[in-house]
Amino acid sequence: MGNIPHKREVFFAQFPPGFGTLLLGLWICNLFAPFLVSSVTAILPAMGADLQAKAVHLSLVMVIYALGQVIFSTIGGRFGSLWGLRRILLSSVCVFTVISVGAGFVPNVGTLLVLRFFQGACAATISSCCTTIGMRMSPPARRGQVIGILTSAVYLGLTLGPLIGGGVATMAGWRWLFFGILPPGVAVWCILRHNIRQEWTDAAGEKLDIPGALLFSFGLGCIALGGGCYGVAPAMLWLMLPGVILMGIFFWWQWHAPCPMVDMHMFRESPGLLTGLLAMFINYGSTMGMVFFLSLYLQEVRGFTPFYAGLFMMVQSFAQVVASPSGGKLADRFGPERVSALGMLLCGLGILGVAMLGKTTPLAWMVLSQILLGTGMGTFGAPNTVATLGQVPSKHLSVASGIMGSMRTMGGLLSQVLIAFMLGWFMGDRPITPEHADTYLLAMRSTLICFGILNICGLCVGLKRLAGTPPRRPF
Repeated sequence: MGNIPHKREVFFAQFPPGFGTLLLGLWICNLFAPFLVSSVTAILPAMGADLQAKAVHLSLVMVIYALGQVIFSTIGGRFGSLWGLRRILLSSVCVFTVISVGAGFVPNVGTLLVLRFFQGACAATISSCCTTIGMRMSPPARRGQVIGILTSAVYLGLTLGPLIGGGVATMAGWRWLFFGILPPGVAVWCILRHNIRQEWTDAAGEKLDIPGALLFSFGLGCIALGGGCYGVAPAMLWLMLPGVILMGIFFWWQWHAPCPMVDMHMFRESPGLLTGLLAMFINYGSTMGMVFFLSLYLQEVRGFTPFYAGLFMMVQSFAQVVASPSGGKLADRFGPERVSALGMLLCGLGILGVAMLGKTTPLAWMVLSQILLGTGMGTFGAPNTVATLGQVPSKHLSVASGIMGSMRTMGGLLSQVLIAFMLGWFMGDRPITPEHADTYLLAMRSTLICFGILNICGLCVGLKRLAGTPPRRPF
């Protein structure tokens, strides 16, 4: 234990002065986006009762937030390369804090939906800038550890959100969840302003590609809205068709635009970028729906109360928080491609374990499955980020980081669409109750088979990337 302070001093000695405080600020920033997903989920009933909102409006509270994220992850990255990462990050934190506090004063659900879109947009821009700054300020031999620490904040935000959100709504009212963003928002703005002492404007002098931004926003927006609303309005799935068409036009325009929002040449300059983005999309598409299935399994099949089901599912989240920094450290030692492939394999084993759950399966089996799944997701995230962005030229790093954020959100939406389709196919209009437990288990296993197939495809992508990686000796 006496060596821990010495190791910490050796670690931070490799970075610029004040990097430890800066890393803390970036880490807090990375908490915002996931926290306002999981915590708002917990306060939806109280919010709906206060604002007299219908169920479809409550579902839109989550979908609109994801819509802002998926659009502005990439556009926000482009803002950073045009006008400076430091400037855009500080501005986004400021606007995010103001909008979050404003959400606590909303008189109706319509105003809340508008604010949630911009809240998601600012959160996505913050995450994109944080990842880029972390990559740029870290020496190559320590990038995995830095990104692993930043990624652990994402998993911790998802873990603490329901507990804090539910507790605040119970003791003080749901509006205080948004008011509570003010102190950390002001604190992190001050930390970042004081400790980021340089600016990065890799595309200074270029103009914003407004036609490209509009095509991207409406195209990806239609795809995200169609997929996100499928569970409550299946007809909305048709929105994905014009979305795909608009995205096709967007890619064509990027090849011909004088100052493209996404320079397509970066995919040629960085062969691992496309495979990394695809692996990110597939991994999140195959794992993000697990919490939904496990929650219903514990409550409707095994008879757990919501509180104890939530505590039980924290095993996976805790494993993610612990594994993320360790995965980053292993990536620095053995190579990020190898460690990310291992993470995807562990995710596959976790999916297989959950697929084998039944009415009388020992809970120890479920704990093991959650540990495997959480460890796999934590081991995959940071190494895949380093492997994907590590070879990207610095002038494209901000946009590439934003694209990764968009792919992560789109993977989650794919998971939602698969779940909604399979539950509708097997369950029909029947409620998910203990009386229909057998049918629900059949739907769950069938969906997990789809997730497993996705995971195998992702593992193949990871192995293909690994095959092109030269041997690396651990240091």
